[in-house]
Amino acid sequence: GSIIISGECLAKVVAVGKSNYANYLVKEASEIEDSTSYLKTSVNKILKIVTFLIVPVGILLFVSQYFFSGQTYNSAILSAVAGIIGMIPEGLVLLTSLALTVGVIKMAKRKVIIQKLSGIEMLACVDVLCLDKTGTITDGSMKVVDVISLDKQINIEEIIYNMLPNKNVNATDLALSSYFTTGNKYKVASEIPFSSYRKYSAKTFSDGNTYLLGALEYITKENIEKYNKYLEKYINMGYRIISLCHTKEDIKSLNNIDIKVKGFIIIKDNIRLNAKETLEYFQNQDVDIKIISGDNPVTVSNIMKSLEFPNYDKYILGSELPDDYNKLIKIVDNYKIFGRCTPKQKQLIIKALKENKKVGMIGDGVNDILALKESDCGIALATGVSAARSVSEVVLTTSDFGVLPKIVDEGRRVVNNIERVASMYLVKTTYSFILSILVVILSHEYPFYPIQLSLIGAICVGVPSFFLALEPNYNKVKPGFIVKVFRNALPSGICVFINIFFIIMVISILNIPYNDVRIIVVSLTGFINLRLLYQVSKPFNLQRQILLVGCFITFFELLVLLPNLFLVNKFNLLSIVVIFIMAFSDVYIINFLEEIYDKLYKRSKYEKIK
Repeated sequence: GSIIISGECLAKVVAVGKSNYANYLVKEASEIEDSTSYLKTSVNKILKIVTFLIVPVGILLFVSQYFFSGQTYNSAILSAVAGIIGMIPEGLVLLTSLALTVGVIKMAKRKVIIQKLSGIEMLACVDVLCLDKTGTITDGSMKVVDVISLDKQINIEEIIYNMLPNKNVNATDLALSSYFTTGNKYKVASEIPFSSYRKYSAKTFSDGNTYLLGALEYITKENIEKYNKYLEKYINMGYRIISLCHTKEDIKSLNNIDIKVKGFIIIKDNIRLNAKETLEYFQNQDVDIKIISGDNPVTVSNIMKSLEFPNYDKYILGSELPDDYNKLIKIVDNYKIFGRCTPKQKQLIIKALKENKKVGMIGDGVNDILALKESDCGIALATGVSAARSVSEVVLTTSDFGVLPKIVDEGRRVVNNIERVASMYLVKTTYSFILSILVVILSHEYPFYPIQLSLIGAICVGVPSFFLALEPNYNKVKPGFIVKVFRNALPSGICVFINIFFIIMVISILNIPYNDVRIIVVSLTGFINLRLLYQVSKPFNLQRQILLVGCFITFFELLVLLPNLFLVNKFNLLSIVVIFIMAFSDVYIINFLEEIYDKLYKRSKYEKIK
């Protein structure tokens, strides 16, 4: 569809339903994959690798078990199924969706609409948050507090009354129409409606006089500093200044030369009570705040000064921004406030910031739509235009950006907890894949039955990950999801492989049946998974301690009470001693592998930077 960015119009419907071009666009848009989700992108990378490997490895595993290891058809199928199931991180996608859905429900209770699941996590990852002053820092309830007339021969109140549009389209119009309520009606010969690009409106009346109302910098080329004696105190208070100018020229031939300033309208825009607290929250979280506004940057700067905002004096006019995009990229980080910006400039500022950082944008008006769409996470106010809401990931139904810290916390809880538990699922994927390759090479039977992997997956991974994924965790999200996940998963998975390889070598030498040592293999594998649960549960609280102890007791109690169900022999003194010795060694092996992983990662990172 279309939106009116300036003035009014009549529209004629020429098509409906499937014949409508908008319907075609909706269909096309629905086929576009949303790749903005931090979690979705990372998890999909893992799943693509697993999916690519699982088919050929599964086929090789069955061939090896049936044709080379001497197993029956049914036993070979069972072994192949165990290997394939082990390679699938079956609960990871479900848990991710569940955690995000719980976050959405929590936000709905706070009157926040999450229009895309990715919105809640993207806001948690932003490095820069861009705000539009009006309606965000301020509450949008504008009020005319003074009128300054520079020409006593004209009735400035009556002129402004006639300058107003037929309908109030924004908060400024509403404030002006509430103050200038009466006057003789002038006949309009021609007019230019207000737009965010022009920053002013203009009307030529039947008597030949043309008046312009808007931002003085965009109306005239005069040195506007000469009017500071009238306006300085209001600028210092952060009030908005709207200028009324006059010329004898018709609108169609305006040249900005013969335009004279006739007066100023002073408008107060109330600062939100929680604005300072919210800004301080983001500063403490190392989120850079940028104000991108259509207002005078000096006015915005003084408002931010009253909020004790650091670097409030680092501002720039939109007209001073370079046209060269590459130059814009270099300077956007140098300023905190961008004033008198057109919608296109807002979009380019967001785009430039996105070159190196994750960027969120809060807005409510037509002039914010391009910037909201360009940002990694668009946040719209419910009081804004519908088009701004439609392109945003998050909508604040109370129009109060003071709720943003709660959204950020919820997003961080989701991302941090999924990072924490994802490694628990990928341990099984890691050792199942390596073991499948091992048994194919050695023509040995697969070391696990599916029921044994189900026990390990349920007690050591599934149940604890469900509780951990829903716990509070409000640390700032840092990049490198896959690196951090495999930092825990790879060493533990390799350690399981080392254990089983060692056991297979020993029993082959001593000619011991593999079924006699299954209890050792299952116990050690469960121990390594529980050891990882211990690691990801730090720092401990009472709930996590209970969870860890409960999973540990439940796992080994089931092996003791139901050995036949899980196809293992009972514990004996020898198996207990072996398990204790190998478990003690596993702790050191995993620590050693983690150190190697850290060194290799830091080295590759350094070489990439170099």
